[in-house]
Amino acid sequence: MKRKVLHISCGGLGSGGVSSVIFSIVKQLHNRFDFECIVFKKKCNKEDEFLKYGKLHRVEAYSSDGRTHFIEFILRPFKLYTNVFRICKKEKYDVVHAHNLLEEGVCLWAAKNAGVPIRIAHSHNTNSLKRKNIILKIREKINCILVNKYATHKIACSSSAGNDYFHNSNYDVIYNSIDLGKYSTKKLHRVNKEYLNFIHVGRYTYQKNQEFVIKVFANIKKKKDNSRLMLVGFGEDKEKLKKLIHELNLDESVDLIPGDKVDVSEKYDEADYMIFPSIYEGFGIVLLEAQAKRIPCFVSEAIQKEVDAGLLNYIKLSETPEKWAEKILLYIDSNNEIDDSKIQKNLNRFNSKEICEQYAKIYGGNEW
Repeated sequence: MKRKVLHISCGGLGSGGVSSVIFSIVKQLHNRFDFECIVFKKKCNKEDEFLKYGKLHRVEAYSSDGRTHFIEFILRPFKLYTNVFRICKKEKYDVVHAHNLLEEGVCLWAAKNAGVPIRIAHSHNTNSLKRKNIILKIREKINCILVNKYATHKIACSSSAGNDYFHNSNYDVIYNSIDLGKYSTKKLHRVNKEYLNFIHVGRYTYQKNQEFVIKVFANIKKKKDNSRLMLVGFGEDKEKLKKLIHELNLDESVDLIPGDKVDVSEKYDEADYMIFPSIYEGFGIVLLEAQAKRIPCFVSEAIQKEVDAGLLNYIKLSETPEKWAEKILLYIDSNNEIDDSKIQKNLNRFNSKEICEQYAKIYGGNEW
């Protein structure tokens, strides 16, 4: 009889990094485990795909109009506890794998009291817990106490993500993974030489720093007028980005492409270079995808060294957009050779089949 595994994702099942991790696990291991998932938000674009592998449970943790009011914010952990406990008690899971940062502790507490033997807390990001809001700081402190008490396993996507979230407690690093077969079709030489195509993939948020990307691109375009930029994603900063694009007279050169509506792997095929100046980052799975497509990437120092397969070029965020553009253009004009065999060897460390075996050992109840 298969063991039952419940994933909990507060961000739903969309196009983000957490969803990528969940889908990687489910696709690789669905023949050996029964998977289900709790989501807290309105329907996201990949939920129907998950239903091919298991059942979904939707928990109302937000207001119906999408806003989180103060009283609701305070009551939310109690609502989560009640719903997670109810579902776990009914379904009798062997494993609960929580991916929802400030609420992992509450979910794992509920799972423990519902009799779930294996309870996993998973950190996917850095810095996001360095809160200024006093209520969030209190929630963070309570969450850390609950995670330390009720998690049987602690996992982080990188050492930085583990240190930021779990602090001084023990945890294990399991890297994010990609389907190397899906992202290995890029030709080593540019096909479309009419345009110089840049890409960024990620949610339109402060963390991903797309405003900086646009400013860097504006300086590149001053020197290479045939340049174009694709911003693939979605999120709360979309209107702000559209305004900046218009102010810089880049309407004809920058495309905002909905990441939940396209096959991102196809967009990589159109790209020559990636600009990725995140302010903080737990891992940056899109950088693995880009490197698998043999796209050189220009990244901030927030990006973990573990992610570098040989095509990451680091530039400090303290540098101006003009300086970023200058360094990117210098790289482009240098005609750097790509060592394909070396890059492929480095990327093999992130093969989804091998990475997911580490989760299988935990789900099976074995220490590793």
